[in-house]
Amino acid sequence: MRGHHVFDVSLQPASHYTLYLRVVSEGTLSAPVTLWQQDQLSYSLLSAYYGLLVALLVYNLFLFLSLRDPLYLTYVAFISTLAVGQAGLAGFSGQFLWPDNAYLTNLSPTGGVSLAGFFGALFVQGFLGSTPRRLRLGWLMPLISGGYALVFLTALFWSYYLAAVAVNLLSLVFVLAALLMGAVSLYHRQPGARYFVLAWVALLTGVLVISLHNLGVLPSNFLTSNALLIGSALEMLLLALALADRINGIQKARDEAQAQAIRLRQEMVEALEEKERYLEMRVVERTEALEQANQELQKNHQLMEHQAHHDALTGLANRKRLNQSFKKVQQQADLQNTGFTVVVADLDKFKQINDTWGHQAGDEVLMTLAQRLQVCMIPGGTLARVGGDEFVILLPDTQNHQAAENFCQQVFDKVLQPVLLSQGTTINPGISLGYAIYPIDATDMDQLLNLADQAMYQNKQERAQEC
Repeated sequence: MRGHHVFDVSLQPASHYTLYLRVVSEGTLSAPVTLWQQDQLSYSLLSAYYGLLVALLVYNLFLFLSLRDPLYLTYVAFISTLAVGQAGLAGFSGQFLWPDNAYLTNLSPTGGVSLAGFFGALFVQGFLGSTPRRLRLGWLMPLISGGYALVFLTALFWSYYLAAVAVNLLSLVFVLAALLMGAVSLYHRQPGARYFVLAWVALLTGVLVISLHNLGVLPSNFLTSNALLIGSALEMLLLALALADRINGIQKARDEAQAQAIRLRQEMVEALEEKERYLEMRVVERTEALEQANQELQKNHQLMEHQAHHDALTGLANRKRLNQSFKKVQQQADLQNTGFTVVVADLDKFKQINDTWGHQAGDEVLMTLAQRLQVCMIPGGTLARVGGDEFVILLPDTQNHQAAENFCQQVFDKVLQPVLLSQGTTINPGISLGYAIYPIDATDMDQLLNLADQAMYQNKQERAQEC
C-alpha cells in the first residue's frame, strides 16, 4: 500500500484487530488516521467541489476563445493546476488519477500547488493592471511567479521537503501581497476589485489555516484539513465574479468613453463647421484683397518694367532695351546669315530751341520727333532715345547701303516739317542722320554706334554748310 493516502482494509465483524501504520514523508507531515466505511456525503461534497472547478474551467476557457484575452487562459491554468494540488492533498490523485504511480502521487500536492501559485501570480499581475506600477511593485508578482517555478523544480529534481516548506511560506507571501494590491485597487475603484479582495481574503484564510496545520501549529480536523479546499472554492467563485465584474466595468467604461467621444466629436464637428464658415468668409475676403493686391502688383511691375526699359518722356526704348534688342537682332542675323543697320539721329540746334522757347518747347519737339520716327519704323525694328536729343534705330534685314539711304530719306521727309508748339509758335526742326551696317562695317555694337555717330556728325556738318 506504499504511496497511497487511501486504501482498502478487509475486516470481519465481531473480531479484534491490531493495525500498524508506518508513515514517511520528505515534507511536512500530518497523518490523522480514520477508519470509515464509504461516506457518500463526503464524496458528494468533493464531487461538487471538483465539478465547480471543471465548470469554471470550461466557462473561462470559452470566454478566452470568445474574447481572446490571455487573462482568462491564465485563470484556466490556475484552476487546472489548483485542482491537481487539491486532489493530491485529498488523496484522490493516488486513488483515482494515477493509482499505480507513487512518484506522481507524492508530487501532485506540492507540484500542483506550486504550478497554481505560478499561474495565480501571473493572473494577479494581469488582473490588477496599473496597480502594481502605481505601488512601484510591478516586479513583485513576476518574482513570486518565478519563486513558485523554482519550488516546482525543487520538488521535481531535488528536495521534496524543501519544496513542501517553501510552498507554504511562499503562498503566505503571495496571498498577502495580492490582498494588499487588491485593497489598493479597491480604493481606486478598479473594475472587479471588490470581488478580487474578497476572493483573496477567502484564499488567505484557507492558506493560513492549512499552512499552520501543515507546520503543526493547528490540530487536524475537518476544517483545518480542508481549509485550502474551502478557501480555494470560495476564491474561484469570487474570482469568476471579479472577472465578470471586470468585463462589465470595462464595457461600461468603454460605452461611456464611446458616448463621450461621440459628444466630443459632435462638438468638434460643430466647432469645425463654424470655424470653416468663418474661414471661408475670411478666405473670400482675403482672396479678393490678394487679387486686388496682385493686380496692383502686376500693374506696378509692368510700370516698373516699362520704366526700366523705356524713356520717361517719349515712351521709346532706352539704352538698356536697345542693348537687348541689339543682341536679339544680332543672333537672328548670325543664324540667317543676314545683316542689319544701326541708324543714329540727332536734332539740329536743339540747344537753341531750349534757350529760345524753353525746355517745355524742347520736350514738345522731342515728342513730336519720336512720333514721326515711329511712323517710319519697319516691322521688327527698334527705336530708342539714348540721350537728350539723340535717337538710335535698329533696322533688321537691312543689309545694304541703298536700303539704309532709302530709310534715311524717308525720315528726312517725315521729320523736316514744321512743328506747332502749344504756345502757338511754329518752328522748323532739323535732323542729322548717320548709319552703319552689320556685319559689313563692324560686328560690335559699340563700333557700329561709333561709325554711325561719325556719319551723323558728318551729315550735320554738311547740312550746316548748306545753310
